[in-house]
Amino acid sequence: MNIKQIVRDSLRYPLLDWKKFLFFGILIVISETSLNYFTNILSNISIPLLVVINFILIVLVDGYYFKIVKLSLNNVLKPPEFDDWKFMFINGVKISFVYIIYLIPLILIIISFLILFPSTIVTAIKIIEYHPLSAGKMIQYMFWYLTGGIWSYIGTLYLIIVYPIMNVAVAHMACHDSKIGTAFKFREIFNKIDEIGWKDLVIWYIVVEIIVFAISMMGYLIRLFFVVMVLQFGININPILGILELLIIVPYYAMFFARALALFYISGDQKYLICEKCGGYYELQSGESPEDFQECECGGKLKY
Repeated sequence: MNIKQIVRDSLRYPLLDWKKFLFFGILIVISETSLNYFTNILSNISIPLLVVINFILIVLVDGYYFKIVKLSLNNVLKPPEFDDWKFMFINGVKISFVYIIYLIPLILIIISFLILFPSTIVTAIKIIEYHPLSAGKMIQYMFWYLTGGIWSYIGTLYLIIVYPIMNVAVAHMACHDSKIGTAFKFREIFNKIDEIGWKDLVIWYIVVEIIVFAISMMGYLIRLFFVVMVLQFGININPILGILELLIIVPYYAMFFARALALFYISGDQKYLICEKCGGYYELQSGESPEDFQECECGGKLKY
């Protein structure tokens, strides 16, 4: 499967099941808004419980993302069911841990800046308050806001290099029974990338990021349009727009990216079509997909 086929499949994937797509969006909306909303109306006694609940929801969002990757590796064509919540939670925690380990160099730079420039602690606290339970976002925003000069360039370069490798590591973990140690078997991960091709990794990364950016910009332009309408008619609908973005835009590009990652990971594997009637098989060549073949020469049904 080439990059074009990966992108085409991944773009339609989130919309193959509207119910699961919207349920995923609702889960994201609740996980992103519940803490900020209910903190203002609940007593101090209830807030710790709310933090725990919010943490669980965020982990479940990551867990469903991981489930998409895992099942897509097994050639499951449609979005997975929302079941086996324990499995989703455990794997959501694993993903967060993997991200933290891969971002340790940025964490060390952040700690150094906080020690050298104590005044930046105030900014750090505000970022923690805004992203209290999302480790990846917290680390990235802290780095961008706290550092400067050459450190900012070094950190950005590190992110550009490590981000695609980090995601391949997640797919590698999903491919090996969700064992967290496999996400740090660098020789295996690099061999897998060698098998697919480093050039293909770079192309895949650039294309997917451009599409994710385009999806995000689409949401931004829609919001900008409504802001203009608000200025015209004096109706404040910003909160509604924020919820709609979390409900539609965010789950779409999360599901798109998870699917694209899984398909890229298996793009270097040998793939066959097997005839259920005569038992013959055909190895798919580069650029070919199962959809290109209707039936075997003997008239039998082909199994991918």
